[in-house]
Amino acid sequence: MYKLVRALTLIFVPKGANINTVKCILLNAQSLGNKLTELHCLLYSFTYDLILITESWLDMKLTNGLLDPENKYYIVRKDRNRNGGGVCAMVDKKLTVLEVCLSKCLSNLELVCFDVSWGCNSIAARVFVCYRPPGYSPECANYMSDMIECLIANQHRSSANIITGDFNCPNIDWPYLTSPNDRIHRPFLDFVVHAGLVQLVALPTRIGNILDLVFTDDPGRLCSIVTGPSFAHSDHDVVTFQIITSYDDDANDCAAV
Repeated sequence: MYKLVRALTLIFVPKGANINTVKCILLNAQSLGNKLTELHCLLYSFTYDLILITESWLDMKLTNGLLDPENKYYIVRKDRNRNGGGVCAMVDKKLTVLEVCLSKCLSNLELVCFDVSWGCNSIAARVFVCYRPPGYSPECANYMSDMIECLIANQHRSSANIITGDFNCPNIDWPYLTSPNDRIHRPFLDFVVHAGLVQLVALPTRIGNILDLVFTDDPGRLCSIVTGPSFAHSDHDVVTFQIITSYDDDANDCAAV
């Protein structure tokens, strides 16, 4: 068992100040192609700024225009095919987004990465959306190893990193930082600990297991992390959270935290 001491970010907000946040939702879609009506409702009837999707099940025939016909979001995606896998991120165009090129990562990894900024900040956060298919074979262990290497190589060195996704690691006990000593769970837990990441989802997201995860190395910036009912007829609960970006007070209209 690890005994870990983490330094948390403290955010001092003047009394009466308004806290500004970016609202995020992480969901396992189990195919967007057959849930376009529900996706459009999510995009245009709710107020999420970042929509982070695993198991998108997309291919080139499902264009960005079909996903977002009102063209209100930047879309970053890594497709597999219409039968499984894939990840996608949709970011409100009021934010500034720069996709990070993952040229040093293997092309089979289902992972996207982008920098997002707002207001007076430059790069405010680097966001990852990842999907690791289930399984414990040697090929699955190699996939996990390659994904960890990609995450290590692309973490931002001076801004907050937020790593999200479905990693299919049900046997990690996140409060106690313990796991089986296998080639899937143990390397992933080692990576999380050594990278100084904190896992923030506390409740199960699928059949008693915490599969859909949110990590950050700057936990003081994230708040209101809760699970909720599934997206459409997916069998995963969604995870919603907020990123604290700034506060407004009489002395400073844009005070970055």
